[in-house]
Amino acid sequence: MDDLPSFTIGRRHAPAYADSGWVGFSFVAAGGRTAPWVLKTIVTLGALNLIVFLVEAVRIGGIALRGGFIGGRYYVAMFGQMTEVSRDVFLYSLMHSLVTLFGALAALGSAMILRAMERR
Repeated sequence: MDDLPSFTIGRRHAPAYADSGWVGFSFVAAGGRTAPWVLKTIVTLGALNLIVFLVEAVRIGGIALRGGFIGGRYYVAMFGQMTEVSRDVFLYSLMHSLVTLFGALAALGSAMILRAMERR
């Protein structure tokens, strides 16, 4: 992309394809930092996913990470009580557990970065 001609808009340097009707956006703000709206979106989605995960865990009777495959049957567990579920529900719970784990870590990391950005 460095080979493309470019022009200047005000004090900002823009590539020549900027006036071609191509519309884009950047996750990076001026100074090379991640835009705060991206981090806030990650925190919000992580929190919403956690709420959905907890509601679904209560609704189906537990989570797959605490249950297992025993004697040809699938179980989810919560508070020491196991509930038999279908294979599909078990796999949904397992995948949602993993997504929630990584989503919570991403949300926590994003919140820490936002906090550090606010202190500057």
